[in-house]
Amino acid sequence: MALYIKKQDRVDAVQWLGFNKQTEDPRVSEYDPYDEETEICSFCNKKASEHGWCLQAGQRVCIGDWIVQETSGIGILHPDEFEENYALVEEEK
Repeated sequence: MALYIKKQDRVDAVQWLGFNKQTEDPRVSEYDPYDEETEICSFCNKKASEHGWCLQAGQRVCIGDWIVQETSGIGILHPDEFEENYALVEEEK
């Protein structure tokens, strides 16, 4: 996990790239909506079956979303929201 900074706060963040990709996150499980084959996400326009579910945040995770650990808890941000608020401090070692 790489370290990012939000204004004056440092947070741990990882970008979710989907299941069976290079970045696995144990906080994300398979998304299991009622009708996953026809439900389309309003943010990324992909099928619900292509998403994960973050139990700690209580929300769907689109491919490319960032999972951010802040002092207040886990947050899920779309890439544009993340880039607007965070800057890389140091790479993961």
